[in-house]
Amino acid sequence: MNHSRAVWPAAMVLALALSGCLSDEPESTAAAPEDPIAAQQEVIAEELLTPYQSTSGQFEMSFPATWTVIETFDGGAVVLANKQEAMERYQSGAAPEEADLVVNIGFLPATLFEQRELRRFEVTDDLAPDDYLRAVLPIFEPAEGATLGEVELVRLPDGPEAGAVNVEAPDREGRILALAAGPRVRVIVSMTTAPAQRDGYDEVVEAIAATTTFSGDGDALYGRLLTG
Repeated sequence: MNHSRAVWPAAMVLALALSGCLSDEPESTAAAPEDPIAAQQEVIAEELLTPYQSTSGQFEMSFPATWTVIETFDGGAVVLANKQEAMERYQSGAAPEEADLVVNIGFLPATLFEQRELRRFEVTDDLAPDDYLRAVLPIFEPAEGATLGEVELVRLPDGPEAGAVNVEAPDREGRILALAAGPRVRVIVSMTTAPAQRDGYDEVVEAIAATTTFSGDGDALYGRLLTG
């Protein structure tokens, strides 16, 4: 597995575990350089999140219409990027650059944790989102040198609760969210940015996570995870 591609891979790791402006100042004062993240946030704030359905019809979510999307696992995982260059750097394994944002979304069926190989993680349907995230974190393989913050329970836009944890690595940082996506299916949403830029994107990633639902068959998703 290429650890440099993302702070946290989603569904594929589990498959492996079972066999990854101008200034207002006077003209004599130099204009401050434009903050690229602030500029993108203005664009995002003006754009309505656009509904998206997976090609297989298994899941739905909403995100800004100008973003790039690639489904990486049939009916079970997708990668979003706020610009094509960010997606290309992600795919090549390069570290994110200033104002890059990549979001990995993967769905985990409860059936997965009922199998002998993963029962030791004690993941059950009744776990609160933060307890669920604590339970599944040991399954994931972090980027080299990554450190985790404390898992907390957060409330996303329009009400859903999620477990959340911040991740920091030498050349990037990110955040992981875990929440219910459908009957006996949870979703893991992980974001990756350049160092010291995560906070600028928390709001839009939380908004995306809050719209993410899985309407497919969780048992069928488990079967696809096994076969890759």
